[in-house]
Amino acid sequence: MAHITTIPIELTQRIMKQALAALIADTDAPPLPLPHEPPLLFTQVSTAWRDISLNMPELWAAIKIDDSVPTAPPQIITQWCTRAGVLPLTIELENNGRTDPQRSQQLLAASMAFCHRWEDIHLRIPFGTFQALVEYNGSYPLLRTLLLSMTSNVWEGEKIIPMDAPLLRNLTLLESPDLTVDGAWSQLTKLHLNVNDDLVGVTTTLQSCINLEELHFALMMHHEFSSSIPPFELPALRSLVTAGRTILPCITAPNLVRLDIWGPGFGGEMEDLLVDLRAMVARSACSLNRFSFRIPPNITTVQLQNLLEVVPAVTDLRMTFHFVGLLAKFETVLQAKNVLSKLRTLRVLYGPKAEESYQPLLNVLNSRLQNVEGRAKLEEFHMDTHRPVVLPLDVKNEMLALGNQGLRVEFEVKLIG
Repeated sequence: MAHITTIPIELTQRIMKQALAALIADTDAPPLPLPHEPPLLFTQVSTAWRDISLNMPELWAAIKIDDSVPTAPPQIITQWCTRAGVLPLTIELENNGRTDPQRSQQLLAASMAFCHRWEDIHLRIPFGTFQALVEYNGSYPLLRTLLLSMTSNVWEGEKIIPMDAPLLRNLTLLESPDLTVDGAWSQLTKLHLNVNDDLVGVTTTLQSCINLEELHFALMMHHEFSSSIPPFELPALRSLVTAGRTILPCITAPNLVRLDIWGPGFGGEMEDLLVDLRAMVARSACSLNRFSFRIPPNITTVQLQNLLEVVPAVTDLRMTFHFVGLLAKFETVLQAKNVLSKLRTLRVLYGPKAEESYQPLLNVLNSRLQNVEGRAKLEEFHMDTHRPVVLPLDVKNEMLALGNQGLRVEFEVKLIG
């Protein structure tokens, strides 16, 4: 202990900052109020370390409270925010409200006492708890990122949250079908929406998002496309993630470069998706260079080829396979000379059954490394799995051997030999 206390204050502060930064990077979340983890851990090392840590506002500017710390009192938020001085705050609250219905309200109330310093806020709390935000008429002058998600299925009618937040750029509304935010749409650059049934209202709102660069649009239930949905243009949009075809018929995005589609969607047909996608790309006159698609089990080889021919300029292709037999269709299409002639990066999310061979995938990689006039050579292959699987060692070795031909190969799978 004596050696610790003799470390210069500046070095001690640096150690504390780096230890906290490593924890946040590892968990991808603000620190929990746990005595065996930073920053609370620092207050227990020695009196000197306690004094140093309590006088470092940057250690206390972020906190997360979820159901893993059910005994953490709401007052801990007050303590941390006070110790943070005047710094902007990052707060994540995750509480399902089942064991203690009042806890979410108390946690939010403690947080809102410092809402003039909110910067990055994630609230996953029961629907009724959002009433405190509905009733608040002040501003959020520093707020840049806001996530609202409902953790209970008890709805109490529509709740409209007034949002006077001039710096808000990133808004996420998840699992909250009757929760809307009033204002701040035109300044948003990132938007993530889970839509329930008011597609017309939502798409009307999207017309005001003239600065939107990233849109993640998902449905909470199946909807057929309605001609009553007004068309709109998002001139700044560069990245679109959508479940099925719902938004494709009405959107124009001239600067779109990244598109991620979760298959045809609930009950959707591949042919309808192809029609809408082809029309959207033509209408937007955009040149997509990254395309992600979740392949449905009933897709035909012709449909898959037609799909990829809609996006001929793609250099980064990301495909998800969930069913046996799809790789054979993928192999046939990707070996065609006129399909994705600029492709340089291939990413596969794949969960093969025990009875399925990896050979079609190996054939694709070998084919794409051959010198074919007018077609780029594949430069990078990345493989991940959506469920625990094992990759035979001989398959792994054969893929890695392609590195001698200039292919960079990365795996996120288990291996057996």
